[in-house]
Amino acid sequence: MSRLLAALLAALILLVVAEDRLKQHRRAERRVAGALRPFVQLPAEQVEQFEIRLSGRSWTYVRRDGLWRYPALFDAFARVDRVDRLLNGLLSSQCTAVSSEPGDLAGAGLVPTQALTIGLRDKRGMLLQEMRIGRGIPAPGSGESYVQRVGNDTIFHLHANPRLALAGGAPPMIDPHVLPQGLERGQIVDIRFVGKSDSPLKSLRRVETTPGRPDLPGMPPQGPTYEWIGTFAGEEKSCVSGSAFEYVGFLGRLRYQNLHSPDVFNSGETERALYLHDDQGRIDTLDVGEATVDGNVLLRHRAAGLVMSLMAEKGALLFPTANALLDSLPRPSPYELAEPRNASLF
Repeated sequence: MSRLLAALLAALILLVVAEDRLKQHRRAERRVAGALRPFVQLPAEQVEQFEIRLSGRSWTYVRRDGLWRYPALFDAFARVDRVDRLLNGLLSSQCTAVSSEPGDLAGAGLVPTQALTIGLRDKRGMLLQEMRIGRGIPAPGSGESYVQRVGNDTIFHLHANPRLALAGGAPPMIDPHVLPQGLERGQIVDIRFVGKSDSPLKSLRRVETTPGRPDLPGMPPQGPTYEWIGTFAGEEKSCVSGSAFEYVGFLGRLRYQNLHSPDVFNSGETERALYLHDDQGRIDTLDVGEATVDGNVLLRHRAAGLVMSLMAEKGALLFPTANALLDSLPRPSPYELAEPRNASLF
């Protein structure tokens, strides 16, 4: 009898120990699952290329001289803000493990046919990391998402949503500006107009008219004031500042219609050009070509190596008339109508 009691007591002790160890294991699993960790442990500077695959389509971007380009579309510039959002979301955001069950993939939007797949590569094109981006949490447009490393069963909750960086477009994340936002550029302060044009305007330059007043305690900093001087057929005239700023702002916002092969632009001397000087001494040169068969205007950005077409109404505003600068403009101005300030960049 005593032996039976001893055996039962030993069995009870083993059960208690086993249950305790099982609880400890489960607590450890919960701690691991709930722990914040980097999703991708990879230095950002190591990523020199990346590819995106979605719904059977793929796009590859390459970093060249510190700038992201899309070679498959005449070496178009990628939007800096969108690429930064995509890569920072992957390389800098924390995540938590939520499941390793294959049955949870569909609900997380991580079935390969549903997911956004991103491959990060080095400068030689070697694959560094590949991952799938599922649906947003809790909704598609939310700032967090389900993610999974390709080749790994674990589903993570990422505290970022890289899908939001794409923002439409095919290919996505292409910079639509005539003056690419990725190129370093200060404020435009001097514009030279060269070649045949109906406008007598030869140059437009910004000059400081009032030195900045000394800052006073408790007062906001006082900056300088400017006016714009236009040269019309050899005669300098003071422009209406608001009208000049409207025109210069239009150039900064100006978006092209399509990109074209550099071969479509005559490689010889162009008949018309704009030389845009900024306050850091840089120059953007825009060569204005002939009208295309659909009535648009061809434009070449020399430094960027891009040839693009502009809608005819935008091309007509590149060379301002005297009245457009010497008189007040209606509201909204022709420049605002042609290129609205708050237009969506897809």
